[in-house]
Amino acid sequence: MTPWDVLEIKPGSSKDEIRKAFRAKIKKVHPDKATPTEHSAQEAARLIEAYKVLLSDSLYFTSERTYKEFNYREFLLERNDNRSKAKLVLYDLLKNREDEAIALYLDTELLCPGFILKYLDRDDSLDAIYLLANAFRERRDFWRSLDLLILLGEEEVRKPFFRLFYIEIQYIIRLILTQDVADIWDSAERIFQIKRALPLITDPYERSRLMETVVKIYLEAGQYQTVESWLSRMMETYPEDRFVKALIKQALKKNKRVDAPGG
Repeated sequence: MTPWDVLEIKPGSSKDEIRKAFRAKIKKVHPDKATPTEHSAQEAARLIEAYKVLLSDSLYFTSERTYKEFNYREFLLERNDNRSKAKLVLYDLLKNREDEAIALYLDTELLCPGFILKYLDRDDSLDAIYLLANAFRERRDFWRSLDLLILLGEEEVRKPFFRLFYIEIQYIIRLILTQDVADIWDSAERIFQIKRALPLITDPYERSRLMETVVKIYLEAGQYQTVESWLSRMMETYPEDRFVKALIKQALKKNKRVDAPGG
């Protein structure tokens, strides 16, 4: 199957026609429009690959303008510029070559910070960053995973892209900070990173769960005035949160000076 077949357009279609066909098809498998499945992920990868091939200068044509199969990955490797490296990172991530993608990302990021955002279209760059964040988390590199997820949050606040799917990103941030690093990072580092993430967390439940973690850390440290302040913030964020009452009782049991927020 040729790239034209994938996008269901005629050979020789203009770049505008290619973009229009791609956007129409990718919307049908985007997480905002459909429940993510293994099939939709594979279909998205096929669409993206076809789109990249048709918009690149790498197509090989005979004199009759017929398409010949070629190795797109080898083509990107041969070019060896930062734009091609950014494309290769995304390509490898979509092709389940995560180790190669991570190695190339780390090497290139060291010499050209932010190259993914700089050299890929915004949609592609955010998809690549999301996939990288998941790959780092799977390898228990929580620092890099969180940094990339926070970068996604900053981009989402600046100009929405993930929209409804952004809740999933917030969920992953919360899991990292409340579970993944619970026995790895010290309390001060966890609180610092939670405070860093909170401005980007728009879902009340996810915000409240992060605040709950901070309350428990301060409660364990005996910083009761700080506990009261954070409990008040939890009440403002998520008034129906059943965990707040449990935390208040726990705080009152440890120190009678802690009052229920608003009381």
